[in-house]
Amino acid sequence: RRAYKGSHRPGSLKPPIAAALLRLAHGDRIIDPLCGSGTIAIEAALRGKTVIAGDHDLDAVIAARHNALEAVVNLPVIRADARRLPLESASQHSVISNLPWGRQIVLNEALSAFYRAVISEMQRVATDRIVVLTAFPELLPVDDQIEQREISLFGQTPSIVVFHNR
Repeated sequence: RRAYKGSHRPGSLKPPIAAALLRLAHGDRIIDPLCGSGTIAIEAALRGKTVIAGDHDLDAVIAARHNALEAVVNLPVIRADARRLPLESASQHSVISNLPWGRQIVLNEALSAFYRAVISEMQRVATDRIVVLTAFPELLPVDDQIEQREISLFGQTPSIVVFHNR
């Protein structure tokens, strides 16, 4: 448990899972473009990383900002669409994110199309690794996968998928 986790969102990760995802990333500049309540980004900031958190949902942005204040970390939280990030190409070492599972977050398009667009944008901004948690690893449009590890989480078995960005 972390004292900073005052604001929760649907699909919010537990800090130990966020910390595990961070261990698989490389570099000091990290973005979580689907930050929800900010757990991954805050855990990264607590480890001295330069982090940007983003989400298209205003309530998520507010929750992440609140949690960042509680954690006493410098964390810019921006409102942005993960399919069109307001960042320079190759500006982040790694992207780490808990992708929507299509249950708690309602999307106006097919989940597979959303995954393709988000992964494409992650590949544009990252120079090294992309680390994602997903219930649907088969929807990820990646060929250069380093590893895939199934975990048990909230009675489900999502996968952590790590791949190089070339």
